[in-house]
Amino acid sequence: MTHPARNHAGPHRDGPAEPIEPGQLWPLSLLHTRLAWGARSIAAAQREGLVVHRWGKRAYVATDDLIEFLTRSKAGEKPVAPAKNGGGGEEGVN
Repeated sequence: MTHPARNHAGPHRDGPAEPIEPGQLWPLSLLHTRLAWGARSIAAAQREGLVVHRWGKRAYVATDDLIEFLTRSKAGEKPVAPAKNGGGGEEGVN
């Protein structure tokens, strides 16, 4: 017989996705609940460059940093943003 806390999908099934809004400061506990990240996932993200701000025993992540971390490519390169001038040419060329 299986443990009553387990379900047919297993103990770590995904929950409903919630949007990550920029401009917020999340405690690390929200990474656990909203993204279903465990302690090892958070430690790996920190090693890969996710910035964690600490005040005493508390630790927080800026959602702007989290969005940037999640959207950059695995190769370590940042995605190229479209030109702000609306043209398709190189930036800085007048």
